[in-house]
Amino acid sequence: MTEFRSYIKSSILRVILILGLALIISFFIKDAQQSRSILGAAIIAAGIAGAWHIYDINSWPLKKRIGLHTLVMFLVVVLAYLVGGWIKTWTDVWIGLAAFVGNGIVLCSLGYFFFKDK
Repeated sequence: MTEFRSYIKSSILRVILILGLALIISFFIKDAQQSRSILGAAIIAAGIAGAWHIYDINSWPLKKRIGLHTLVMFLVVVLAYLVGGWIKTWTDVWIGLAAFVGNGIVLCSLGYFFFKDK
């Protein structure tokens, strides 16, 4: 875990910067739904920026890093869906879950193939 300590400050600063800019932008938007959507997208961007360094903890096995990153991103995406107002019915829940799983499989597979030799 000492490997990760050097990344904590920069990760927190990125998250605060992204969310702060989104709050400022959404404050000036008159349309409430568009403002909520900007905040939802910013939550996802901040989650990615904050959880990026999980993969830099080289002392952990890759499965552990993938599992933790997936859990963090799942929580971030659910929060973003709720804040963004993108979930209105149970169908939206299933579509959102399928999109999360599908994107996760594709992006994790691409990352694996590009970085497996490193």
